[in-house]
Amino acid sequence: MSKTSLAFILNPCAALVDCAALPQSPTPGAFDSIPLSAVSMTPEYMLSPPRLSFPDSISLLQPTPVELKKSLRPIKPKALLHPVPADDDSSDADDEPESDDPSAPSGTRSTAVDASGSTSKSKKKKKKKTRLCREPNCTSLAVSRSRCVRHGGGSRCEVPGCNNGAKLRNKCFQHGGSTTCLAEGCSSKSKRYGYCWSHGGGRICSADGCAKVAAQGGLCWAHGGGNRCKLEGCTKRSYQRFDYFCKQHAGLSTST
Repeated sequence: MSKTSLAFILNPCAALVDCAALPQSPTPGAFDSIPLSAVSMTPEYMLSPPRLSFPDSISLLQPTPVELKKSLRPIKPKALLHPVPADDDSSDADDEPESDDPSAPSGTRSTAVDASGSTSKSKKKKKKKTRLCREPNCTSLAVSRSRCVRHGGGSRCEVPGCNNGAKLRNKCFQHGGSTTCLAEGCSSKSKRYGYCWSHGGGRICSADGCAKVAAQGGLCWAHGGGNRCKLEGCTKRSYQRFDYFCKQHAGLSTST
């Protein structure tokens, strides 16, 4: 019995490891059947015994020149990746300190003032002012010529010599500038529903049992409706043309 067989019997695992670790050389005559042309075209690494070092695999892990060039590029800040539009240059100009040098060009400063002034004017909205009559102590709104209808504003009656305000067909009430009552044979002015007061064109007095036409306040003149004379103690009917005095005290309106 040889020593190798005895060693395999005593320790078979160690013997297998030693056999696997030793490189196996090709047996003589293994390449005799292969043509010479095939052997010459076979790569060298297939014919040479295995090498323990792996330079080729290590070189694959190294970065290529293109990857190395990309890694060495400078990192750009976010401001350069997202450039500011050209319209926002005014914000940068505002951050710069103003120079006190009188020789500095004033064109940029004047243009900035003009631009801000134009924008401020466009934002301001024109407010409509309510104009009152220019007559003293008159609180009515002005219609035309800075006067209300009572003091000469608005359109006038087309009849020569009449200064009253025109109501209908460019005429005042006295010269036919109103509609007449629909009742046959009545030439009075219509008030309500196309009829005059005497034919039921106005409101009825709110007093019980009264069928008269109501004046201002919902009552007829007999029950205290309408405007009264401004003179203290006088309860007679007042008129607008007499400055709200009655006919008896109409002279007081001119004296006051």
